[in-house]
Amino acid sequence: MNKIQNTKDLSFYNNAILFTELINKKVNDNIDDEELKLMQTLIIDIFFYVNNLQTHLANIKIQNSK
Repeated sequence: MNKIQNTKDLSFYNNAILFTELINKKVNDNIDDEELKLMQTLIIDIFFYVNNLQTHLANIKIQNSK
């Protein structure tokens, strides 16, 4: 993995953490808002999907380098 990709990954994870904290705060402030709860669930699913893709790519790169 090169420095540019590392920087992009760090930026993505930083944004993911910040966004998750913001949405969690909104959900806690509006506990009855079902739409916010759905947004919270969907964004977590998206983050897990992206993480899975990145892990898969890293594993492929390791396999191809052998």
